Amino acid sequence: MSPWIETLRPKTLAGATAPVVVALSAAYAHGPLNGVPALLCLCFALLMQMESNVVNDLVDGLHGRDGEDRLGPVRVFSQGKISLRGMIGLIAGLAVLAAATGIPLIWWGGWWTVGVGMACLLFAGLYSLCLAQWGLGDVLVLVFFGWVPVLATYYLQTGVLDIPIWLQATGMGVATDVLLVVNNYRDIYQDKRNGKHTVCATLGPDGSLYLYLFLGIMATILATTALAMLHARAFMAPAIIYLPQHFVSYGKLKRMPHTPAMNRALGHAARNILIYSLAVGAALILQ
Repeated sequence: MSPWIETLRPKTLAGATAPVVVALSAAYAHGPLNGVPALLCLCFALLMQMESNVVNDLVDGLHGRDGEDRLGPVRVFSQGKISLRGMIGLIAGLAVLAAATGIPLIWWGGWWTVGVGMACLLFAGLYSLCLAQWGLGDVLVLVFFGWVPVLATYYLQTGVLDIPIWLQATGMGVATDVLLVVNNYRDIYQDKRNGKHTVCATLGPDGSLYLYLFLGIMATILATTALAMLHARAFMAPAIIYLPQHFVSYGKLKRMPHTPAMNRALGHAARNILIYSLAVGAALILQ
């Protein structure tokens, strides 16, 4: 794989796609979707995920956090596959593309969309620079992979925000946080040595596994509650389709040794996020 593609981390892009899928599915109940802002929201979300990934690669490399004991995928900057100049250029290019994608949303949403976009760009950098080290990564996932993409996309389509969409946005953020937990559980010992105070590093291996299990259950409860409030006929879809997959993945993660093979668990988590969004989306559309 090209190092430029590697540093974008394609497997993580499910976390950016899923919230937009849920939001558009919920908006569909209000009437036909407006395709242009829908596409712009999806592109912006994907670009922000890529931006965050590249910044994380660069910052961790500069701080020497990618040592020989690293279990995660190869970091292209620390391995010398992309120069510092190349990484900065890629970050700048992604930021420009994100801005070009987000600015037209002013036409449908107004100037508040600029504030949201600027916040996304700011925190994409702050996550790696300091917030992840302070154990705030999970909070950022809830905000920027749950509330912001779901609520903003939904509002741009409908012009309203109601209790069910807040529950769906929260559920989506919680479901996506499973991916971060897997990542931090894999790196738990390395993070402790580097003084990185993630939630997993604080909870320890057993606590992290319980957190993984809890997040999937809580996401299911939130989605099912929101669907029941909307009187959706398939309101149990998340519990029937997503939750068993979450339990299976939890069992596999629990049995995995801390070796590079654990990266397979990231693929499982990303797949489950998509399953969650499709189960919720189908229930919303069929209501």
